[in-house]
Amino acid sequence: EGWAGAGGYKNVTSNASWTATAGTHTIYLCADVYKWVSESSETNNCFSQTFTVSAVPLPPEDFSLNSSNSIYATILKDQPGDSSATTLTVIPFNGFSSSVALSVQSVSPSLPAGSTFSFVPATLTSSQYSSGSQFSVHIGAGLSASQTYTIIVQGVDGDLMRPTNVILNAQIQNPTWEEI
Repeated sequence: EGWAGAGGYKNVTSNASWTATAGTHTIYLCADVYKWVSESSETNNCFSQTFTVSAVPLPPEDFSLNSSNSIYATILKDQPGDSSATTLTVIPFNGFSSSVALSVQSVSPSLPAGSTFSFVPATLTSSQYSSGSQFSVHIGAGLSASQTYTIIVQGVDGDLMRPTNVILNAQIQNPTWEEI
């Protein structure tokens, strides 16, 4: 849209794009590259500026542990019994792909002595994150009343420990006896 007169200037806007990468870079701006305008000095038509782009640290790799549902057990008073199962799955974040070992961190209130926990499998590899692990509970003998338990299951990889709550609803069923 015309030239700036002698000693003048002109603002020019460009729609050029560039994807920044970490490191030191130099931008060069030149006017009258082809020397179409006669000037007293052809040596001041370019400008350069060096600048540094800092690397933005990537967020750390991480994961969350999820339970698909609560679990239930209907057992006879003071007798052992088994719960239904829930599926424990891993959701990876930011490239996480390590194996996650599963275990029970705590149970509240306490289950009867002899209670055990089952994880199938007990460790999830990245190819098993979405299919998950089947978690269930064997309740030891001695439960005399229906009770709801909060089981904190944890997934561990190195320094990462992520918990999820599994609710166990244990119902006592009294046997029905009928005399004949």
